[in-house]
Amino acid sequence: MLIRFFQSFREKKKFLKTFSEWRSELSKIPNSQLKEKKLLIIRLDDIGDYLLFRNSLHLYKRSLKWQGYSIHFLGNIVWKDLFEMMDADATDKNIWVNKSTYLADANYRQTLWQELRANDYEIVICPSHTRPLLLDDLCMLATDASIRIASPNTYKFKAWNKLSDSFYTSLYPSSELIHEFLFNQKFASWCTGITSTLTRPEINTHTSPAPLQNYILCFIGANFKSKQWPLEKWITFINQVRKNYSYEVVIAGGKREEEFAKKLEEKTQVLNIVNKTDLPGITNWFANAQVVISNDTMASHLAASYHRPLIIIANGNNFFRFTAYKEAGMDKIITVYPKRFLNQWKKKNHTAFLNYTAVTKDITTIPVPEVLDAFNKLINEQ
Repeated sequence: MLIRFFQSFREKKKFLKTFSEWRSELSKIPNSQLKEKKLLIIRLDDIGDYLLFRNSLHLYKRSLKWQGYSIHFLGNIVWKDLFEMMDADATDKNIWVNKSTYLADANYRQTLWQELRANDYEIVICPSHTRPLLLDDLCMLATDASIRIASPNTYKFKAWNKLSDSFYTSLYPSSELIHEFLFNQKFASWCTGITSTLTRPEINTHTSPAPLQNYILCFIGANFKSKQWPLEKWITFINQVRKNYSYEVVIAGGKREEEFAKKLEEKTQVLNIVNKTDLPGITNWFANAQVVISNDTMASHLAASYHRPLIIIANGNNFFRFTAYKEAGMDKIITVYPKRFLNQWKKKNHTAFLNYTAVTKDITTIPVPEVLDAFNKLINEQ
């Protein structure tokens, strides 16, 4: 515990030093003198976050509150293709950010900040529930907008949140712990004056024919090892499904899962599409699957958006925001958690709580029979 404390202290100190240095560089850009009727929405987080946010984006252009404003959007370039496929009509202009380059290249940051300053925004809205100071907040400050709207930040360090929140002229007056999709809807309703009627994420742009008949999709990818169900358990699960059902099995994932997928393909004779299609292309596989089984990653939110029966294999981190679909009233979704997490949840009387941190071993303890039981239940419900 003492080692973790000192590591955390060093992390906070280093981060605040970097933030101070970058903000000093930002201050050298001349201030904007003329404000135009432009509203900038900043959303720089990952694909899954975008999928849980995108339905609320359309409210801004429909809002009488922002009538006459040009709606601009600052987004993460990793999901640009998805955005252009599904949401191009929601905004008037888009600026795309390569986050890796932004964090590593001072010239890239300066060029972006100068572009934001030159656009003379009157209003900036930062809807992300957890807002990186070096990204969202500094880009917001770069605009020099007079009206700056966000929700109270939810970083693990209170000092960071206090600093971040101090930059905004208006903060969303709620700290309710709910599913991220519902939070995004409520935040957008507060900003726009439009009450959303959606109760779950929706994608309505799918028109392509099914790539295969009667198949299940297993998404084996994960951003962190602590979120990846082990190879041997995927092998056992898939072989049991093939033994008891007539479904074809398709596995999907990203570049980092190629070797993992190759081993899985050798042991199970599945159809392997790992890293063989782009984001827009993979949506068709999700839209037509009989069941999707996924680690806690963007794939689960994509499946939920297409209303596919879904099993999420999750370690419990940020569970109420991202994996507690059933508790948020969304059907045909079963989340399987490690016993260690379930014991903690039981102690909290099965209510929402923050600050659970899974270790890598947790995900490995989820047994195959439990995932098979969830699969059988979804199949029987159909």
